[in-house]
Amino acid sequence: MSIESHVVSLDLARELKEKGFPQEKMTFYRSNEDGNIYLHSEFHPSCVDEGIVVAAPLFTEIWERLPRLIDDGPKVKFLHLNTDRNGQHTIYYERHRFYSTPHIIEISEENTPQDAAAKAWLWLRERGLV
Repeated sequence: MSIESHVVSLDLARELKEKGFPQEKMTFYRSNEDGNIYLHSEFHPSCVDEGIVVAAPLFTEIWERLPRLIDDGPKVKFLHLNTDRNGQHTIYYERHRFYSTPHIIEISEENTPQDAAAKAWLWLRERGLV
């Protein structure tokens, strides 16, 4: 499997950067003089001077930044990731199952877990939760 299948799409990477997602030592997208975009697995500070640099995080790099629970008073919700039989990945927050009616906040449903996690982070950021 290529690295492209493990990182977020370029559009989501740009949106993450715009909204303040950390641009640390991770895989990144970079443009060169001719405007082509390349994916690199190692960050080097000199790359910033050579073209546009946008972090391309892996699923795990986003997942570790998502809060494990949202404390909404008596309705504490816990983070979940579900992958259905069709390969759709859904990230959501749900109240504990011992409540009579679970309360679910479905955040994102995507074809890749990393894009689902990216959209979840953006959703939470928009609401001031990350």
